Amino acid sequence: MTVSPTSDVVYYGSNCGSICAYEASSGKAAKLSLGDKAIVSISSIPNLGVQVGLRDKTLRLLDFNLQNEKKVELPGFIVSHTVSSGRLYVAMSENRIAIIDPKVGTVSKVETVKTEKGGGITSVCGTPGGALLAVAYEGKGTEVTIQTAPRPVVLYNVTKPDAIEVVATNPIEDFQGDIFAMAFSTDGSQLACGDSKKKIAVLKNKNHGSGLLSMFSGGSVPDFQLIPGTDKWSGFHTAKINAMCFDPSGNKLVTGSLDRSCIVWDVTNPAGNRETLKEAHKEGVTGVGYLPGSGKLVTVGMDCCVKVYG
Repeated sequence: MTVSPTSDVVYYGSNCGSICAYEASSGKAAKLSLGDKAIVSISSIPNLGVQVGLRDKTLRLLDFNLQNEKKVELPGFIVSHTVSSGRLYVAMSENRIAIIDPKVGTVSKVETVKTEKGGGITSVCGTPGGALLAVAYEGKGTEVTIQTAPRPVVLYNVTKPDAIEVVATNPIEDFQGDIFAMAFSTDGSQLACGDSKKKIAVLKNKNHGSGLLSMFSGGSVPDFQLIPGTDKWSGFHTAKINAMCFDPSGNKLVTGSLDRSCIVWDVTNPAGNRETLKEAHKEGVTGVGYLPGSGKLVTVGMDCCVKVYG
């Protein structure tokens, strides 16, 4: 799921290859079929449109009216994709990441990335303002050791065109499930992770004050550390964390789960009250976000419904 940067239109996909656009203010909806393969990831870029990843090894570029489709052929199956520094980063099978210029719709480079403690890529997430790309890796080990194997999240510098450079590794290594949901706060100072076994954690960049965009040109290297108490949020959801996002202020985190519920957490007071939207959908929650301007929370579920709160 993604929300238009300049309007109240929500874009979401389906397992049958259709992308839908729902306008919250009017209740009007539109649908476009992109084939019969499942949609696995969606993003949006101001002034350009919507980007859709499908299981047929293609990324589709559309305008905000779901028109002027351009197909980008890829060398592997898409796992996840994100936007950072004005470019698209598409994670594929065999630990490959394709870098795409969305203005021309061509693959400029394919990088193979890996980490000693992790296996294949499970999720990617870029900072809204650019500079950083977070990549989550699955656990690696035998049938006996896989349960306690670390699920590392590696941070990459993506300020240079067509280059991905390691800058830091997430110090948290007690995720026992693969991480399928990640989100940066709007200012890029916080990173949240959620795994398949209900664990949630939020990290804060201690060096953010030195300037995110300048940290690689004489500034400080990012140093994301756990916000104490956020790792105690595990257990309130009863199934896999599918989606998460920060509110515009970065003070609250919303998580959506396969258990059909959403929870709004207070990042500034992890031990404080939380707001639970029980059975927000009839089936699992697949997307959460905030509408620009109004700040209203919007959720999408496997039941093909969109809900707006506030």
